[in-house]
Amino acid sequence: MPFYNFGVSQHFKTWVDLVIAAAGPTTPVLKGKPTVLVTVRGGYGPGTPREAWDHSTPYLRRILADVWEADLTVIERELTIAATTPGMESLRDLAAELRSRALEEADKVGAGIATA
Repeated sequence: MPFYNFGVSQHFKTWVDLVIAAAGPTTPVLKGKPTVLVTVRGGYGPGTPREAWDHSTPYLRRILADVWEADLTVIERELTIAATTPGMESLRDLAAELRSRALEEADKVGAGIATA
């Protein structure tokens, strides 16, 4: 799920509203289902100066885990714009490391779901 203008896209919000309207606001439509949320951000994750500006990931956790009761795993990819953004050159090595970690975690989670 990409991070747009400090939150999720209007398309995803609309889809969530349609699902809630059809199923009812208290229906746990993903109850117990293994669900993987992969988020990408350019510099708003934990430990960054703009950490509190991420209004996407908390919203997605609330909907998927709390409202729909999914068995949720979150894989976060941070600093995605470091490779091309002037002023972020010093973060490029960290960005590459975070990319590798996210890919490893995605492989692990995917393999676990596939064998379940």
